[in-house]
Amino acid sequence: MLAFNLTDDKKALIGDIIISAETAKRNSRIYKTTLAYELNLYSVHGCLHLLGYDDNNQKNSKIMRKKESKYANS
Repeated sequence: MLAFNLTDDKKALIGDIIISAETAKRNSRIYKTTLAYELNLYSVHGCLHLLGYDDNNQKNSKIMRKKESKYANS
């Protein structure tokens, strides 16, 4: 999954999220989830990056995982 913010404007959220369906399919088998869940999870993860969240260290990663869980399971 890749997320690209396409603006420097903090008031606008314009970006692209690129998701590998093959990776999602493979991970759905590994983690015993559905393909739909994995795709949704990656979409949420990308949106969080576009909103300014990062998972570059343990503390930030924990915050992102909590938000992913909240929104991907909704």
